[in-house]
Amino acid sequence: MTCVKTTIKANGHTTDSSVAVTSGNSASDRYALKLVRVFSVTRERGKTYDPQTGYVLVETYESGAFGMILLEYKGKLLESCSLPPGASAGT
Repeated sequence: MTCVKTTIKANGHTTDSSVAVTSGNSASDRYALKLVRVFSVTRERGKTYDPQTGYVLVETYESGAFGMILLEYKGKLLESCSLPPGASAGT
């Protein structure tokens, strides 16, 4: 599992993404970083959003499939590279 630190800008796009904790596999880390960089959160029109910085956990599989955990309670990015209580990998 790769932990990526990122910021979701007010427009929903990610920026300033970097690997915070490596999976130990450089190809998986590059893939995880690429996934986070192209990720975008859909925003409701007419509302103002503040940028938020936090962490995304990305698990990659040999088949090319992946699982991501990026939001916890009330739509906030993870505050650390740890799994939130009750979360399972591959979601």
